Amino acid sequence: MNRQKKDRILISLLPVIIFITVYSVLYFLSGKQSFPFDTGRGIENVKTIPGVWGTISGFMITAVSILVTMGDNNFLRAMEYSGHFATILYTYVYTCVHLLMAVIFAIVLVFGNFWCKILFLLMCAFIADIIVMVTVYMFFYFV
Repeated sequence: MNRQKKDRILISLLPVIIFITVYSVLYFLSGKQSFPFDTGRGIENVKTIPGVWGTISGFMITAVSILVTMGDNNFLRAMEYSGHFATILYTYVYTCVHLLMAVIFAIVLVFGNFWCKILFLLMCAFIADIIVMVTVYMFFYFV
């Protein structure tokens, strides 16, 4: 298996593993200790998250658009030749998909006014997932 396929598998699996791990650890810890799951306070906190994630998603889509439209550039030709350009685009698009899923989840919570322990833990797992995905995105952006 070539390096690009290994990178894409890692990019695809790492956030899912982080999501499941964070959810499981927090679920285990919440059984041991009491977390306050106040509906009003939880929904108020969740209201700010879709805006932040939407803004990040907008910047990422802009970065992808700029990369795709840059045209004939020695740096881009070298990345395309090595296969890294496709991996970078895959990372960007995959991160945007994760952000979209997280924003939809948060919007459903806000408009449905749903809040409980499981939803709190899922929100924490989404936050960890987004942090990992944006970190991977930034890694490829700067490296």
